[in-house]
This record gives sequence, C-alpha cells and structure tokens, in this order.
Amino acid sequence: MEENLNNKELDNLNKDIKKFNAWSKEPVDKKIINSIPSVKLSDLSNSEIPTVKRKEETVNGVTFVDNDINTYDINLVSLKFDTSGLNQSEKLDSELFSYLMSASSTKDFSFEEISNNLTKYFFKLGLNNRTAILDNDNISRRFVINFEYLQDDKTEVYNTLENLFLEGNFDNKLEIKKRLEGLRDSILTSSSDANVINRMSVIKTMSMINPNYNYYLDEEVNFGGRGYYVYPPMLTKLNKILDNYDENFLQLQEDMKTIREKIFNKHNLLIFYSNRGNYQNFKTNITPLLSKIKDTPIQKESYGTLENSNLAIIVPAQNGSTSWGNNLTDMGYKYNGKYKIMSNMINEYLNNKIRVQNGAYGAWFYITLNRDIVASSYRDGEVDKTLDTYKEIPNYLRSELNIKQDKFDGFILKSMAKYYQAYTPDTLMNLSYTHYLYNISLEDMEQEKAEVLSTSKKDISEFIEIMTKFSQQKYYSTVNNENIIKEKGNNSHFDKVIKFKEIK
Repeated sequence: MEENLNNKELDNLNKDIKKFNAWSKEPVDKKIINSIPSVKLSDLSNSEIPTVKRKEETVNGVTFVDNDINTYDINLVSLKFDTSGLNQSEKLDSELFSYLMSASSTKDFSFEEISNNLTKYFFKLGLNNRTAILDNDNISRRFVINFEYLQDDKTEVYNTLENLFLEGNFDNKLEIKKRLEGLRDSILTSSSDANVINRMSVIKTMSMINPNYNYYLDEEVNFGGRGYYVYPPMLTKLNKILDNYDENFLQLQEDMKTIREKIFNKHNLLIFYSNRGNYQNFKTNITPLLSKIKDTPIQKESYGTLENSNLAIIVPAQNGSTSWGNNLTDMGYKYNGKYKIMSNMINEYLNNKIRVQNGAYGAWFYITLNRDIVASSYRDGEVDKTLDTYKEIPNYLRSELNIKQDKFDGFILKSMAKYYQAYTPDTLMNLSYTHYLYNISLEDMEQEKAEVLSTSKKDISEFIEIMTKFSQQKYYSTVNNENIIKEKGNNSHFDKVIKFKEIK
C-alpha cells in the first residue's frame, strides 16, 4: 500500500492515525454512556420463565410424556431405555452399538437402503448413553435414542427403526471396520486431555460423598474420554478388536446382537415426545414397534463405590485439574436461589486467583441440581496453591461483607441469565426432561427467581458459614503431572497416589 502513496499522503495518514489513537484514549462522553440502554434489577421481576407444559400417561408399562412445544410440524421423539441392568463391560458394548447399529444390512434392507432411508426420512437420529445423579440414593441410567421426522414419513420411519433395533445383521465387515477405526482415530488424535482430566478430578472428588458419581466414569472417561495421554478402556477394547480383526469379527457380531437384546427392553421405558396437536397420531404410529420389543424385568447392576481416599491421580499430561466438593443437603442446608449469587461471587474470586494469578486456564464453582457444590480448576499446573485458594474462600467472602451495592447487584444480574436464554424446540424438550427428572415445577422456578432477586448483602454471612463447612470437610483430589504432584502438591495430604489405569 505504501508504494501507492506519495510522501504527502503518507504524512497525512500518520497524522490521522495519531489523532485516532489520541481520541481512543479520551474518556467517553457521558451523554453517549447514558444513551446506552441498561438493565436494572427492577426490570427483571416480571420476566417470563421458560418452561414446558407436559402430559404424562402409562400405557402397557411404557411411560409417555407429551411436551407442549411448537416444533413446526416436525415430530421430536426421545426413547429412553433403562440401562440400570448393564454392567461396565456391557456399557462399553452399548456404546459400540451406538456407532455400529446402522453399519450393516437388516432383515428387510441392504446397507445402502438403510443409509438412504436415514437420509431421506429422518432429520436426525442420535444414540448415546446418559447418566444423571438425582440425589445420594437415586440415579438415572439410560440409553437414549433421539430422532426427528415428518408425519407423512411415519411408515418408512418406523419400518426402518424396527429393522435397526431388532433385525440388524452386523454383516458389513468393511463398513464396521471403517467406523471402529474412525472412533479409534478420534480418540488418538484429540488435541487435548484437559476436559476428561477435569471431569476425572471432579468425579473422584464427589465419589467421596456419593458413590453414584463413579457411574459417570463410563460416559465421561471410560468411553467418553478423549485424549492422547488419557487412555480410556474404550481405546483398549478397540485395539483388541482391530489388531486381529478377521478373527475377532464373529465375536463382535455376537456381542452386538447380545447387547441389542439387553438395550431394547421396554421395561421402564420412558418416551418423550413433542409436536403440538399430534400426540395421539404418534402414539398410534409407534405402538406396533413397541409391541415387538420385549418387556423383561431388570436386575440392577450396582458398581458405584464410595471413594474413601483423597486421591492424587498421575497422568502424563503437561498440567491437570484439582477439585474440592461437598453437598448442600448433607451439610444441613436447603437450596435457595440466593446461593446462585454466592456461586457468582466465588467464581470471580477463583478466576482471579487460580487463572489470573496462578496461571491456570480456568477455574469455577457451581451447584448441581442434586445440590452438590464443586470447586474445580482447568489446565492447572498448581496443586497446593489451588487447594489453599479453596480453603480461603470463607476469608474472601468476609472481605466482601461491605461490598459496594452496584457490584453486588452485578452478581444478581448474572444469576438471572438463565431466565433469558433462547431455546429451539430441541433444547426446550431437553429442558423439559431435566425438569421432569428433578421434579422441578414452574412454581419452583418462580420461587428460585424471587429468591435471587431478594438476595441482599446480609446473606453473605450465611455464605461464609456454608463455605467454612465446605472447606473444613476435606473432600478433594487432583489429576495431574507426576512432577507437579511431587513438587507442587507436597504440602497437601493425599491418601493415595495412583496412575490413571488404576481408576475404577
């Protein structure tokens, strides 16, 4: 560009740049600031809370839930099969099944026809395992199949699903190998272990309080883990199959047919549906498929165990994650919306201390729907400093007893964000399912919102009390580099130092 400007033009350009830089450093005119629309707490009291009306009925042991959502004439269906009867090995097989179900011919269709049907008649078809901890005693474990279609395609849709669910041959040796190799590659070539390392530290911390947290290892570590250093059991299983694929193929076929029999059991089946005004048609259309699925009582498999040790877990990554947790109910507190403000205050403190000052990539504090409270760090090269930061949370809150009202109001405003989210029909149905699982009513949401808006600086004293108990009960763990644990975790007490492969 400089070659096209003469000296005078270059001089004028430099002068303009200097003027712009000087102007950009000047304070903004108050008239401009005052003209920008702002939100006050008083503006939020009448905000509408997103919720979904539901109707529930049980037909021949199957629970149907019709969600009143405008889906623009698209049928949204979620079949939630109970997998509480699967052991850990079978859970791995069920995850493999989710990748391979559509990889072969069926009784009525070739592989090519199955592929064409999925493209032509379905907007979406997704399979996954989903675990949700409801409280210290109850857990939801389901194999979920989500699909979407137009009503005019109902015959082709349910014929295709019947073949996929019950009549798959698993005979396309080449396609199955291709999918297994693709799954293995996605694990090996992942750019980061950070997410699974963080979740591992949270899971092993919270399993000191609730044994059901160990079920999360399945989805989030054992086969949901992604990373080069964190070597999940799914990767071991894939290597074993692929290393001698020709000899192992017949056994893989049998395993997929066996796990299919366990997954597709309508005992305790839950069906979530949405397409306003079309529920009766849907129920009529899906009934023939349901009639062909067996109904067998489920013998629950229990393998969640209470963790009795503060663990330091070694992974050969550059850095890791350190977590500390507890449960509000166990500590003697009933949940209140004001605790969302407590969470926001602590989040700001952890971000400043652990991320800004100590160099981690992130840190956060949150309260789950089953009332667990968790502090956790992300890509964190410290251990002692991080645990000391968690211990200092009560002192930080004491320092904020005289917080300026404007700053405190900011924490309240952040807590209101959930009431202003935009939802698609899919995400509205997910929200409805969450409310269904945790028995959350519109009245509960209205009460929480009112509690958020009525929170005052006086409540900080209760926050201090809660977080003092939180820090006194030492439920924590770290997942980190061995040298970091030795050099930067030597002042912290860990009952055991173990390697990732020793996790159960």
